[in-house]
Amino acid sequence: MNNYLIYLCLIITLFVTSCDEEYNIVICNNSQESIYYVIGGNTSSSTYPYYSLPSEDHFAELLVSNDCNEETSIFPWNELIERSPNDSLCIFIIDNEIFRDSSWVTIRENDLVLDRIFITIDLLEQNDFKVYYP
Repeated sequence: MNNYLIYLCLIITLFVTSCDEEYNIVICNNSQESIYYVIGGNTSSSTYPYYSLPSEDHFAELLVSNDCNEETSIFPWNELIERSPNDSLCIFIIDNEIFRDSSWVTIRENDLVLDRIFITIDLLEQNDFKVYYP
């Protein structure tokens, strides 16, 4: 029975310590309005040119006013950025009402984006991996 407990403890320890590491950035909305944001660049949803919105909206995240969201990646953000065009990722900011009232095709075709925030490794490191709008 003792051997069984020892093996069980070893297996649990190996399982817990072998979990993938996660890398986070924090995106903060300092405006008085709720927004949606989408991260573009070297992602599975990217399109060319990389500063165009992804082809689908299921990556859009709501961010209420004066709040922050944490974005998690299983890859280090600096590696993702280094593999992207111009060594940057783009965060697309979309007005909450436009996102709710318009189709994604309309938003893309008419470029209904409030802002594009280009994030580089230097910018992330300088801001302790936080990105602010506006």
